[in-house]
Order: sequence, then structure tokens, then C-alpha cells
Amino acid sequence: ALAPALTMLTHENLAAQVWALIPAMFLALYLRATYPVVVARVLCVALALLSATALLLAPAPAPMLWGALYVVCILAAAEVFGALGAALIAGALRDPLTGVFNRAGAVDAATNLAARAARRSENIAAIVFDVDHFKAVNDHHGHSAGDVALRLTAMRLTMSAGRHATVS
Repeated sequence: ALAPALTMLTHENLAAQVWALIPAMFLALYLRATYPVVVARVLCVALALLSATALLLAPAPAPMLWGALYVVCILAAAEVFGALGAALIAGALRDPLTGVFNRAGAVDAATNLAARAARRSENIAAIVFDVDHFKAVNDHHGHSAGDVALRLTAMRLTMSAGRHATVS
């Protein structure tokens, strides 16, 4: 996080200051896409303020307005493109029919859960089950009825599992 700001702080060429904004914007995008929203926003605001301060303290003669523009550009990149990236990541981890985690989401959730349990010295449990004769539902009642059955099963599991459980 310090590299873009340190680069801005040392530039004597005004054009180089503009180019130094790009890594800060990409870093803000990454932070917003991968960290929880509140944490990402705090980090992005800190990055934006650090970058604007470095710009204004640098030997290159940057107009004062550029400091505010740097803050706006970095935060806008984080919110617009970072939020889009976060939505794409979240969509890739969930089943579009049921809304529960797919295999990739289950692996990600299990990895995070195991790491948290290890840090806290807590136990975890996994329950695996299969919906018996599901093919017969599709064959006899049609795929739309099968979709309804899957949605209802996922909804009931999610509601009964509790807020600290993960359903995949």
C-alpha cells in the first residue's frame, strides 16, 4: 500500500504523478473486491488520503485540486469496479438456482471456517447428505418441479442450520 504513495512522493515530473495514480486505483479495486465492505472502505480511504498527501508533498508542482481528484478517483475505482468484482466473485461461489454455496464456495467457506476454528481452538462439524430419488422427481414431475424441490430443500436447510452454519 505504501509503494504507490512513495512513488508519488518522490516524482519530480508532473506526468509521472498522473501515472502513479493507476497502481493506487488498482490496489483500491483489489481491496474492495476481496475484503469485507467496511474494512475495504476504511483501507481505501486511508490509501486515497495517503496518495493525495504524497502528491501534494512531492517535488512535482501539482495543482491543489489534484489532491481532491486523486481521492475521488481512488474511491470511485474501489466502489464501482471493486464492488463489481466482489459481486462477480460472490456469484461465482453460489448456485444460481438455490442461492447456497456451490462446490467452489463450499471449499472457500470450509477453508475460512477451519482457519477460524483453529485460531479460536473451536471444533467444527460437517454433515453431508443426499436427496434420495431426486432423478425420479425430475422424470415424473418435470424439471421445473425438481427446481422447486431443490429451492425448498435449500431454503429449509438454510433456515434450520442457524446463522453460524454454512449450507452448500
